[in-house]
Amino acid sequence: MISVDRAVILLLREGTVSSGLKGPTAGKLLGLTLLERVVLAASRSGVRDFILVGDAGTDGEKTVAGLRRDARIRGLDLRLELVPVSEMGRFVDEGRSDRPFWLIPADLVFDPQALADAAQAAPGDDTLLHLVDCHSRAGRQGDDGIGLTIDKGTGRAAAFVTGSEPRPAAYAWISLCPAAVFSRLGVVFADKGGIRMDADTLNAALLRSGSPVVDAGVFCGRVTTSASLKEARRYLIGTARKPTDAFFARHINRPISLLMTRFFLRLGISPNPLSIICLAIGLVSGGLIAQGGYLHSLLGAFLFEFASVFDGCDGEIARLTFRTSKLGGFLDMVGDAVIFVLFFLCLPVGLYRSSHRPIWLVLGVLALLSMGAFYLQLSAFMKKAKLGNLVVGVVKDIEQSAGWPGFTGRLDGLAAKVAFIYRRDFFSTVAFVIIGLGGAAVLMGLLAVFLPLEPVYMYLYSRRRFRT
Repeated sequence: MISVDRAVILLLREGTVSSGLKGPTAGKLLGLTLLERVVLAASRSGVRDFILVGDAGTDGEKTVAGLRRDARIRGLDLRLELVPVSEMGRFVDEGRSDRPFWLIPADLVFDPQALADAAQAAPGDDTLLHLVDCHSRAGRQGDDGIGLTIDKGTGRAAAFVTGSEPRPAAYAWISLCPAAVFSRLGVVFADKGGIRMDADTLNAALLRSGSPVVDAGVFCGRVTTSASLKEARRYLIGTARKPTDAFFARHINRPISLLMTRFFLRLGISPNPLSIICLAIGLVSGGLIAQGGYLHSLLGAFLFEFASVFDGCDGEIARLTFRTSKLGGFLDMVGDAVIFVLFFLCLPVGLYRSSHRPIWLVLGVLALLSMGAFYLQLSAFMKKAKLGNLVVGVVKDIEQSAGWPGFTGRLDGLAAKVAFIYRRDFFSTVAFVIIGLGGAAVLMGLLAVFLPLEPVYMYLYSRRRFRT
């Protein structure tokens, strides 16, 4: 494995996108320009030095200045330099083309894992290596696609070909290049009269006999047509989902929250304000439930469920726009805890105001004490397990524990199977349904049984989990 901290980004004549498609791609794709996505995605794989190569007419100085003003790029301490095609030779003469680099067009949407895997496959700094797509997307790059024929005997690159010629693999538009390739690119682009992304140019600049080929195995696609724009959008929306999503989150909450997220992205809203709005929705929900009566409780339960759905938006926007932060995670965790505790407190208050039976207040105090003890246990467990702010990670840990050494009993198996009932997406949906059916008292009765079990089980589980 080699370490590559430089990327050469090719700016096309239209600025940051291919000249084959105008309109939407000239603006933003889910909150970011294509160039911003390339830079921030590459930074996830350790790239810190970006050389932006552009033809005359790409308005490169304005583009680079805009990137430098971006708080995310400043926070990552990324270095950006514009090098016009006409200046590439001088860049080499000054000795600044001195290390390997990724070669990436500015209209490419890709999974950062592609760079990490390719770097691991490269045998050394002098390697010229190309990424290809051998599988699901091999034929999708029709009009503007470039294929890479592979020598059957050696399994290495033979020639770049146009989309009309037979090819075993589609070029994924990423190459790992040794330092000397930068000079060759400058010569080829000068001969061609500017940046040209065609088979002849790639063969002249990038083809070296016996160059290794690596299957990207993840998404890599240029945005040059309406079809490729839709495909890139589908891929990016998929990255906003969480692998920890359970059934209710995956099939109910997430589809709705993603629709709202796309709207918020068009408005340019950042994640943290959405976390605060979600908390406000939860507070209103608790206030309504505390009023008592069926209509107030139903509306409060609806807002409680809506807050659970809305809670996905801040994280989705953070992942889609590279705005994840410790502060955002903290706000999300605190908001979840406050909304949950408020619901468990307001439900018995509302029941008392409707019936004037003190038993509901007693159960409310029991709920408060149980939740306090549970969150203390939960905080200690997350710290030991190094889960950060991922409360759902605790539930996932319990769900996977059945059969582990020390967790082979029937009770452990049952706990692993029913741990999902403590997921917010499940509980909020079920609470809304039960209250909608007029069962607020039944729900409080169930909580009176299950809430005290939470801290007890969490304590015992933690002791066995860490063998203390």
